[in-house]
Amino acid sequence: MRQPAVRQERDTVSGAGSVEDSGTVLTRDSHAPGLARHYVAGVLIGLRVPPCVVEAARIITSELVTNSVKYGCAQWVWVRVRMRAGGGGVTLTVSDSTPYRPLPTAGTAGDDDENGRGLFLVDALAARWGHGCAGADPSYGTAVWAELTWEAGA
Repeated sequence: MRQPAVRQERDTVSGAGSVEDSGTVLTRDSHAPGLARHYVAGVLIGLRVPPCVVEAARIITSELVTNSVKYGCAQWVWVRVRMRAGGGGVTLTVSDSTPYRPLPTAGTAGDDDENGRGLFLVDALAARWGHGCAGADPSYGTAVWAELTWEAGA
């Protein structure tokens, strides 16, 4: 079995206004959602994010990466985790180089549909989420992001 390519980057800016910013690049294949879930959970656990937020982040990451694998045409999927200074919030971003096009809205699946609930889950779990161009031009790619928040001491 072919092993997916994984590249990790990690930057920490310390001091006032510190931010934890980590990212990984995965091969766009059937292994990517599981690898992304594992990566995001590892980063968030290392940052001492509350377990309920880690689990929500795992689900959101899985849905967004699965959409990239299923509907995208790029070779790679980028996953980024950015935590605000002092904790209390994290932003997950999944992007690829598939030219940007508007995404369907959350909750458009019919009662008997087997697919189409991923963005509904993202909408239910995230404080905010959205999508747009991954760069200055739509041809640069697509990025979907989700913010998770929690109360201090949670």
